[in-house]
Amino acid sequence: VYPKVMGMNGGEYLDLLTKHLVMLHPHGRPLSNSFSYTFGFLGKGDTFIDLYLIGYFVVLVNVFLFYWLMRRLSNQSFALIGGIAFVLFSADTTQAFLTHSHQIHPSLLFLLLGFHSYLSGKRGLTYLCGVLILLTYETLFFMLLIAPLLKMRWDKKLRKELLTHAVLIVLIIGGMYVIRSFVGDFRSVEPTFSNLIVTPLLHMIEGPAVAMGTYFYRPVLAVMNFTSEMIVAILVAFLMLYSVLIHFVPEGWKWVSD
Repeated sequence: VYPKVMGMNGGEYLDLLTKHLVMLHPHGRPLSNSFSYTFGFLGKGDTFIDLYLIGYFVVLVNVFLFYWLMRRLSNQSFALIGGIAFVLFSADTTQAFLTHSHQIHPSLLFLLLGFHSYLSGKRGLTYLCGVLILLTYETLFFMLLIAPLLKMRWDKKLRKELLTHAVLIVLIIGGMYVIRSFVGDFRSVEPTFSNLIVTPLLHMIEGPAVAMGTYFYRPVLAVMNFTSEMIVAILVAFLMLYSVLIHFVPEGWKWVSD
């Protein structure tokens, strides 16, 4: 993908982008490849360095958005630990960083923006972000269901708000299902009980256990495969983490006792 678009001129790039957006390629989620094409066109050169820098910036934006979200929900110490956990999250086994940062992380960016919009009382923007998630990488879409819970307001109005929110989410996914069936997405044209119900439920049940388990498994795996480069990287990371904790958490782990 990248070598192809990096060799295009402006007109060729716009033709390719327009084709994907108008025809909803591929599989009814045109923004996925469109981000890769756009970043590839902007970062074209003799090497892929600019592409990796763009990917790093996208991931960095998501780190700050997640930290800001945690900060809106709790205190600074909790937000810092949550941000570190987000950065170190090791359940994602995507090997190709460009695919990871140019296609998956934009969807995550829309999810985080959707949460922030909901907390700010701009629900219309939340549902717009939901549509953008489905047009980019749909796996994260149903996480929007928890948006009302982030307001930390557990009263009688919450049940009605959750129900209304869920209905709108279902309407959005229903509309996207129709669109994908129209453009010929084989996952929509030939739905089965397994891929519509069983698979998502299994992922929701298994996901938290797998995610938490990797925080313990990955360090063990790293120790078993130590190299000199890893030792240097760990020492540098430890010093950077220590510096962050000293400057941003001067009172220690007070949030634990709170």
